[in-house]
Amino acid sequence: MPGMAEVYGWVRETRKGLLEWCASLPADVYLQERDEFGWGSIRNTLIHTADCYRFWLAEEALGRGMDRFDPSTHPDAQSAFALFGKVDDIVAAFIAEFPREELGRSLVRQVRWQPEPLVISPLWLLAHTVTHEFHHKGQIVTMGRILGKPAPETDLWIPG
Repeated sequence: MPGMAEVYGWVRETRKGLLEWCASLPADVYLQERDEFGWGSIRNTLIHTADCYRFWLAEEALGRGMDRFDPSTHPDAQSAFALFGKVDDIVAAFIAEFPREELGRSLVRQVRWQPEPLVISPLWLLAHTVTHEFHHKGQIVTMGRILGKPAPETDLWIPG
C-alpha cells in the first residue's frame, strides 16, 4: 500500500505536465482575464490552487502563518513552478508531522467562513487539497481549450 509521500509524488508528476504546458502558453493566454473563468485567468487559478495547500496544510494543520499567495506576484508560469516548490515543502512538512498512524486524528479548526468549528483529520486535509488541485486542473485545461490552446493529457500520472 503506497504511503502519502508516494501518492503525493504522483500528484507532483501530474502537475509537472500541467506546469510545462502553462509555461508554453503565450503570456496573453496565460494571463487573460475572463469573467466566465471562476478565478479570472489560468494564472490566477493556478496560484489559487497553490494557496489552498498553504491555507489548509501550512496554516490550519501545521499552524505556520504564511502570507497568502498573490497571483500578481507570479507573472509567469516559471514563477508558478517556484511557488509549487514551496507547496512541495509544505506537503513534506505535513507528511512528516502526520505519519500514517496519525491520519485519522481529529483536528478542530475554526475557519472564517464556517459558523461552527470543523472537525477534520490530516487525511481529509491532504485529500481535500489534492482533489481541489485536480478540480482546478480541469478548469485550467478547459480555459486553455476555450482560448485555443488545448492541453496535453493531464490525468493522474501512472507510475512505472
